[in-house]
Amino acid sequence: MATSEFVEVKANHAYLQLLGIEPRSTVQLIGALHEGLTTQEFAHFGRNIELSSSALASFLKASSRTLHRRKSASGRLDTASSEALVRLARVFGASIELFEGDQTKARAWMKTPRSALSGMTPLEMSATEVGAREVEALIERLEEGVFS
Repeated sequence: MATSEFVEVKANHAYLQLLGIEPRSTVQLIGALHEGLTTQEFAHFGRNIELSSSALASFLKASSRTLHRRKSASGRLDTASSEALVRLARVFGASIELFEGDQTKARAWMKTPRSALSGMTPLEMSATEVGAREVEALIERLEEGVFS
């Protein structure tokens, strides 16, 4: 009988710092998503990207009222909202890298409509995983000097 060995995927996920979370492995991140990110991490990211709680909640497909109830009840987001928040942090982190650490330029870029994204903002596109991947592909092209 063959024995399979579990190998933990090592990944830094440095963009988690935008949520106020220490970088961790992918397996640890998945566990945190199942547990649900905290409403404090949600607020921390909102401050970093300079979005109001209600605006950020709309990108998570959650109402401000729902987030308020979760804050009062458990202090945690559900898995879907946690994943959406991490996705936005991942894309914002990539845009910060694009602008060589300049968060002000990265924020402006995320909130400005882009013709390469059919006139949508990178933030709007990142509301879905498919859209986020498109934004990340655009960032890669821009980093390589291919202006879309």
